[in-house]
Amino acid sequence: MGISFVTTLLARRSQFHQGRLAGNISLSDPQLLQAQKQAGAMFAQQGSGPVTSTHQALGFLYGSLQQQATLLSYIDVFRVMHGYSC
Repeated sequence: MGISFVTTLLARRSQFHQGRLAGNISLSDPQLLQAQKQAGAMFAQQGSGPVTSTHQALGFLYGSLQQQATLLSYIDVFRVMHGYSC
């Protein structure tokens, strides 16, 4: 029962944090555009075409957002579990 609770909590908190993080992103944000440009250049150097490198860059940035959301969800679960042990 404990493992299923933690797994469910991780999934829900990850979705929550992903929504919060994505909600703060604007496609016209200069920092996002710069990060997309840099990531796209990295993929272009590896041989991808212009359209493919743009898609890869967006996928890379979305993966980064997912990693951050997952980390935040682990922090949330740790706090909950720590609260139960005290």
